[in-house]
Formats: sequence, structure tokens, C-alpha cells
Amino acid sequence: MADETRLQSLRQLSTGQVFQFEAYYHSESQQHIILWDDMTHAFPRMTAIRNGTTVVPRARDTTSHYIEPRCIKYYPDKTLDVVESEE
Repeated sequence: MADETRLQSLRQLSTGQVFQFEAYYHSESQQHIILWDDMTHAFPRMTAIRNGTTVVPRARDTTSHYIEPRCIKYYPDKTLDVVESEE
């Protein structure tokens, strides 16, 4: 399961363009995650990620602590929206 490549689709709201990001398996939390640094490398003005009208929170482990490095969980078959600052 951990060997299979999984891609997360992220849509840049300002352009409508969709980009793919690789999801990594986080063995301690037993979930796939998308690294925040990978996303901010592509979207330097990114302030949040949304799934429709819901803001996607940072990923947490099984004890409800934030996973480090900063990341979000993988949403299979979803295209998440990238919210960027205007400046």
C-alpha cells in the first residue's frame, strides 16, 4: 500500500490551473499526507487549502497532535483549492 504512487490535485484559484502533488505515507499516523513545503514551493502566496467551502486543517497523528513537518492529509479523488494572498 505504501509503495503505490498517489497524487493529490490542487487547483490554483487565480488561474484555474490544476497541479499534481505526490502524497507520502506517514507510518506513525498510518495515513497519506501532502507536505506543506511542496505546496508552498509551487504556490509561494498560499495561505490555505480548501475542500469546497471547508478549510483543510493541518494533518494530525493518532493522538491529535500536529504532524511535523507541516502537512495536510491526502484527499483521494478530490481537487483541493489553493487560497493565495493578493500581495
